[in-house]
Amino acid sequence: MKVNDYGFIVKGKGYNPAINRTVLDSGSFRTTIVGVETSEQALEVAKQMITQEIQIIELCGGFDPKYADEIMEELNNLVPVGQVMFSERARDIMKDK
Repeated sequence: MKVNDYGFIVKGKGYNPAINRTVLDSGSFRTTIVGVETSEQALEVAKQMITQEIQIIELCGGFDPKYADEIMEELNNLVPVGQVMFSERARDIMKDK
């Protein structure tokens, strides 16, 4: 599958998916980035992304590691859903912050 339409969902306190969104478009590759505050909002955004013909969705590291699979199930496996993951060393650094 040639991917040219990618979605990224980032989770953070106070993000509102209705306004915290942007699109990067080179003409040959398009990335839609949407900020959400909750997992429920992320699922709704993922459903919207499918209607916009986004081919792959990726979640930021702020989601539970199992959530990507849960979203794929909710979307009937129509698109792959991945997740940014941090190495063990990076997680140790974050604990100190």
